[in-house]
Amino acid sequence: MPKWLLGLIVFLAACGGRAAVTETPVANDVAANAPARATDGVPTPTLPPPEWREATTSITLDNAPQISYLGRLDANSRPSTVFDYDFAPDNTLLAALNNDLLIVWDLITGEEILSQERGDAARVLFSADKTELFLIGSTGQTAIIDTTTGSTIDNFAAHPTFNNSIAYYEDDGLLAVGGTDGDVKVWDVFERISLVTIAAHGAEAVDKIAFSHDGERLATGGLGAVHLWNWRDRERIASFALGDALPQHVVFSPDDTQLAVKTQEMLYLLDPTDMTVLHSTLLPRNGGVDLLAYSPDGRFLITDDILTEISIWNTETGQRIVRLPNVGERRVSAAFSPSGDMLLTSSLTGPVTLWNIAAPGEQDVARADLDVEGERHFAVAWTDDGRLLTILDALGPIYVWGIADDSE
Repeated sequence: MPKWLLGLIVFLAACGGRAAVTETPVANDVAANAPARATDGVPTPTLPPPEWREATTSITLDNAPQISYLGRLDANSRPSTVFDYDFAPDNTLLAALNNDLLIVWDLITGEEILSQERGDAARVLFSADKTELFLIGSTGQTAIIDTTTGSTIDNFAAHPTFNNSIAYYEDDGLLAVGGTDGDVKVWDVFERISLVTIAAHGAEAVDKIAFSHDGERLATGGLGAVHLWNWRDRERIASFALGDALPQHVVFSPDDTQLAVKTQEMLYLLDPTDMTVLHSTLLPRNGGVDLLAYSPDGRFLITDDILTEISIWNTETGQRIVRLPNVGERRVSAAFSPSGDMLLTSSLTGPVTLWNIAAPGEQDVARADLDVEGERHFAVAWTDDGRLLTILDALGPIYVWGIADDSE
């Protein structure tokens, strides 16, 4: 029996003591959203990709031991990190940017359906109907690309002083873009029109932006403050002062009843109606910078830290529930299952791990380390339909895991 499968069986069956971790055998500096450095001289994968298999069902705790390696997505270019990507709304396509190319793959067949020079593109987003791609360049120039042909349909200047800070509300095609001049611009990308410009942070750059899940509010973060906006009326609802701190992450909870703000030293859970503090906690000195995310049901919040751990927090009490150890020290990534009871993690220096977090702190936090190709993994993602786990190798390949009809 493969070690990774044995680990998953242990992972499924684990129960018992509080805040413990079930260990299983481990098998076999790129900034996010910035062009990757070339990797000339680094070998491409030596193993041929397996024959592609289509995922047939969503992954659950019950069937997790059946997951297997379904296939590998490779770009037809020199080895290069995929530094930005997006799934189509129906999870059938994956668009990605590496140092050289824009690539689109069909996740049903594993076939590459589009590959072309990426130009200046630093961010890629699908339209709600997946027929268009929005490519945002490093200067804020945005191109609208036909997903099938790659031809340019239109383009516009999203922000004259683009600061690589965006928020996208896919359902209504709303794109909020922050600048070094302190302004936020909100666009209707379907109509290619600018809706509002908000003088959000004076002379300070806009570093973080987040739409509420109903699309009606916008949180903006810059040096010293986070503001909450009724963006359509350009009305500032409330603010939260950060002193001389810079927000690393700003995230709304799934039901919009909390706004999580993370700085290098502090984690704040705020009431988004008036920005009062619900809970706050001091993080480990020089805490991690990669991770702040709510579980899909809003019960948990996860952060990373320099101790090679991921912390899981109770969002109702603001208390840490458990630490997940030995995740890795650099470029930590994590993705919740849509049901919120599993967590997939990776780092450049650690394993790719599936965790059972159905009841963290009330049972062993069981883990299964997957036998994934490559030695340095840049990011992980879980599709919204729960069918696919994608693991991005720092050298460019994307490994796809799931459950196929022939999975044992």
